[in-house]
Amino acid sequence: MKADAMTVSEIWETLDGYAEAFSRRELGKMMAFFAPDPDVVHIGTGVDEWCNGVAELQEQFERTLEQGDAIEFGFSNLQVSQAPGSETLCWIAADIVVRAEVGGRAKAFIGRATAVMEKRGDVWLFVQTHFSLPAVGQEVGRSFPDELPEEMADAA
Repeated sequence: MKADAMTVSEIWETLDGYAEAFSRRELGKMMAFFAPDPDVVHIGTGVDEWCNGVAELQEQFERTLEQGDAIEFGFSNLQVSQAPGSETLCWIAADIVVRAEVGGRAKAFIGRATAVMEKRGDVWLFVQTHFSLPAVGQEVGRSFPDELPEEMADAA
């Protein structure tokens, strides 16, 4: 069920605040957008980017900030849903545009974001996030990529 307009507005504020904290490289503020729970989950685009708990999440963010000289991103095409009668739990899906400077080179890409968020008090927090990039080797209209990177093909 689609979330009401007030919830969608609150989620937009949360996403914008998170993106701003990231672009300002404010690790403490970035972490404050996540539930301080041992079972919080963050899945990134890298093969090794699966974080369980706040300690692993902080390590991941530290690595990302260390490797990116400048990082900016924004969300679009936001979809927010809630179970009927639930005022404190929602799930979202959105496009994300990322611009970064890595090793002196400008990079830009469009990704996808999904998350489960929980409202605690008057603040929405991430309890699970997943960022992904569309499969480059998969043609439009095809359900499977023609080729997988060697490290992925070997894992099967």
